[in-house]
Amino acid sequence: MSAFEELGAAYRDRSIPDGRKAIGLMGATIPVELVLASGAVPLAIAAAPDGPTPTADRYLEDHFDGEVRATLQALLEGAFRGLDLLVLARSSDAYLELYYVLKEIVRLGGGEAIPPLHLYDLLHGRSDANRAYGLARLRELASRLEATTGVSVTSERLRAATRQTNLQRASVNRLLEARRDPASGISGVEAMTAIGAGRFLDLARHAALVDTYLAEPRPTLEHRPRVLLAAGVALSNLDLHEALESGSALVVGEDDAWGSRAGGELVDESAADIFEAVFDKHFYDLPSPRLSPAAARDEWLRAELGRSRPDALAVYIPRSDTWFGWDFPRLRSLAAEAGVPTLLLRDHDPAVVRAFFAEAAHR
Repeated sequence: MSAFEELGAAYRDRSIPDGRKAIGLMGATIPVELVLASGAVPLAIAAAPDGPTPTADRYLEDHFDGEVRATLQALLEGAFRGLDLLVLARSSDAYLELYYVLKEIVRLGGGEAIPPLHLYDLLHGRSDANRAYGLARLRELASRLEATTGVSVTSERLRAATRQTNLQRASVNRLLEARRDPASGISGVEAMTAIGAGRFLDLARHAALVDTYLAEPRPTLEHRPRVLLAAGVALSNLDLHEALESGSALVVGEDDAWGSRAGGELVDESAADIFEAVFDKHFYDLPSPRLSPAAARDEWLRAELGRSRPDALAVYIPRSDTWFGWDFPRLRSLAAEAGVPTLLLRDHDPAVVRAFFAEAAHR
């Protein structure tokens, strides 16, 4: 099995490991380091939206996206019964609402298959008050993990966990740098598969596989128009990338923690307060849909438009969206400032992508 085949198998499997405490995580702003320091295995929870969700549909309003709907269906069917704890982050409104739905299902007596729940109540605004509140919630989460696993989350254990995540993030950053060059031959689908596998693999193993994958030769993709992607949902599956690349594009980056935001700044392992250092990484360096002020949200996108030099900014606003569309005029203006046209997507339709670039070629 090649390095990429092993990465792909882990990305698709997403099963709960046997023999160790397992903590499910919904939301990129939940510090994986805390879970590792508690002696448990972190596991991203994101079901693929590829089937009917009749039971979940009884509880969810129409605006919930396919991933959240499929995840609730899987939870109610018992797919995650083996989790020792499921942590949901408030950094996504959808995850916050799902938490309340799950709590209500449990209250009504229908939660036999639902694992114990915890809300990581991280607020969106980057203010001193929100940072102080968030640090208290971090300590609260550490206490809940300790009660779940029986292992104390000490500074020493947290530093050791941080060394693991830094090693993995460094390998992801090397992949992100390589994929900006179409000559690398790394497609968006392959990049997302390789990066996302890290949410389901031992971190050291993931770092080694990514580095091996980067060393493998691939044919160039220089003939394809380059696309930078911003989306109103978490990119926890490959549907959107497959649609874009079936439409002849090459996705070279995405403003999402499942993609180009998965690496970023490393945590200072020698920080005097390692709890604060871990918190600040997730509070300041990771995206959330309602991040404020808007300038903080736009900082990464503006910089990436310059680094990746895309031929278009693709903005995906699903038809169920009730809020991300308000950001679209501002995102389009940011792209225009960089001389980059904007492709608005409402569905996963490769024909729309092909038509956009065909028209651009004739301008």
